[in-house]
Amino acid sequence: MPRFSVRSAVGVLALLAAAWALVRHLRPREDGTILVVDQHGWYARIPLEAYRRGVIDPFSWVVGAGPDAASPVLFAKFGEAAATARGEEVCGVESAARLHPESPVVILTTASFNATPFEPLRRAYGDRIRLLNVPDLVARLKADGGLPELVAWYRRGKWRDGYPLNNLSNGLRIALVYLFGGRYFDMDILHVRSSAPLRNAVVWENDGTRVNNAVLVFDRRHDFVRALGQQFAQHFNGMWWGANGPHRVTEALQALCGAFNATRRPPERPAFCDDVQVLPSRTYYPMHFTQAAEFFTAVDGAAAVDYAAQPDVYGVHVWSSIPKAAGTTARPGSALHRLAEQACPLTLAAFGLDAFAPLPGRTSADYQEPPRDLL
Repeated sequence: MPRFSVRSAVGVLALLAAAWALVRHLRPREDGTILVVDQHGWYARIPLEAYRRGVIDPFSWVVGAGPDAASPVLFAKFGEAAATARGEEVCGVESAARLHPESPVVILTTASFNATPFEPLRRAYGDRIRLLNVPDLVARLKADGGLPELVAWYRRGKWRDGYPLNNLSNGLRIALVYLFGGRYFDMDILHVRSSAPLRNAVVWENDGTRVNNAVLVFDRRHDFVRALGQQFAQHFNGMWWGANGPHRVTEALQALCGAFNATRRPPERPAFCDDVQVLPSRTYYPMHFTQAAEFFTAVDGAAAVDYAAQPDVYGVHVWSSIPKAAGTTARPGSALHRLAEQACPLTLAAFGLDAFAPLPGRTSADYQEPPRDLL
């Protein structure tokens, strides 16, 4: 007859307790919700009725659940680029989650997404951080019926021309903001203030010359975002880097609203133009992309700016995709290091400063590989 030691008995009891805790989580609660787990091992609670109907996307019931539902914080990461996440990208997600505690944080992605770098954030923030797959977004956009032009652009594969990953990101961020409202941010923006005071806004990249699309803050189904999606699909040029991002938003604001040149103002200016703000570049682009390498390395001097102490700065775009000199690394005590200590302490503790080393200079070939799970 097998002998059981006290240690064995304690182990068995611990396993039984863990099993019981799991059963309690999996059982429907009195509030009518049930735990679901996705392919990445990430979990969320959704209404039991939605689960029985086969609607297991946790995003589907959080967004638009009612007039008091918090608007989401939105990100996007695609294809081969989704297999890895750099320190500044995880930092961007963490800093946004910290400063928007009532909002779900949603990453639009594909099946190749590697969730591992985000696990420290999941442990800290639970199912507030969620994934949304591209096919689900496109299906929702089609069902909504508000932007058939963008649905056709995606399904006809026009995004595969030229720079497919960049094209997808530029097009589908418009779909995200149109369908769900809230705030879209590029992942490499490190946040220092909540965007809650901002509404229906874009941001100058260079004051007076170009608006960037790395920040889009709009109400759900805003008419300008719908018009922007239509303009995007109509004038899409996949072979020109930047044509479908900052250039497209800038052109749409001018063509629709005459925002920057009164002599070119359309004869019938839509009413929604009065509801769109163009914020100063310092709001999210306080440094020019040519200063990005110094931001990673400067310990003192003009480049070592403490942006978190400046009240007109909401976030700092660190321009991860901009080529930097080979061998550039984030230095201890640098402006980036000090900002990360404030913006994303979990990321810095989990991965260290080495994870923030910028990529070396890229070529167009780095952007040519289409996402395999979208072909």
